[in-house]
Amino acid sequence: MLRVRAYAKINLSLAVLGKRPDGFHDIRTIFHTISVGDDLTIQFTRARKTSIEVTSSVEIPGENIAGKAAALVLDAAKTTGHVRIHI
Repeated sequence: MLRVRAYAKINLSLAVLGKRPDGFHDIRTIFHTISVGDDLTIQFTRARKTSIEVTSSVEIPGENIAGKAAALVLDAAKTTGHVRIHI
């Protein structure tokens, strides 16, 4: 089990640049972390199939990026397993 603090950030400057071929935009930004953030608990168990579960004590609207990040990490590591993330 891993417990980490994901600090929030504020944008001090943000410029939206040109649109990329993938539909997203390049940006130029200056940001700084602040003292508030989320506490994450991450558990991983090897398994034949991948499953990712993200829970939170508050409602998270839409798809959470923590689940997307976990899927990308598993893919990059070429492994499968059960991932549980509590925010």
